[in-house]
Amino acid sequence: MKRNRGFTLIELMIVVLVLGILAAIAVPSYLKQVRKSRRGEIEGYIQQVALMEERYRADCPAYGTSFGTMGSCNNNVGPSPYGPTTPYFTLSIIPASTGTVKYKVEAVALTTGGQDKDISYNGSSCATLDYDFGVTSAGIVTKTPATCWNQ
Repeated sequence: MKRNRGFTLIELMIVVLVLGILAAIAVPSYLKQVRKSRRGEIEGYIQQVALMEERYRADCPAYGTSFGTMGSCNNNVGPSPYGPTTPYFTLSIIPASTGTVKYKVEAVALTTGGQDKDISYNGSSCATLDYDFGVTSAGIVTKTPATCWNQ
């Protein structure tokens, strides 16, 4: 009597098919979660830059206009440890077009690493994140797109 050892071609094809289906479902979900965690990291980074702006403004007559100028007024704050480039985003401080009581921190996703493909739950792009601070009578902070910041 002859014993069969091993797998048949049909059995191997079924295993490959099942693994392919699992990979087709798991890989996009994994990449979405990775992008979301990177977005959370850069949101914290943006808020640290905003805190640095507020510390700078406490000692100086205006907000800082770039990362390099954060330590130039009274030398109390020190240079900013936050640079304009992270592994997945480029940060910039955009000064107000009028007056000295407003600034905007903007993070633009780099195309490397796929972060530029980040979307929120409602389909809006999260490739550019803005933290816009305007001192008005209400002291309004605007974070756009809001669906990206609220996740």
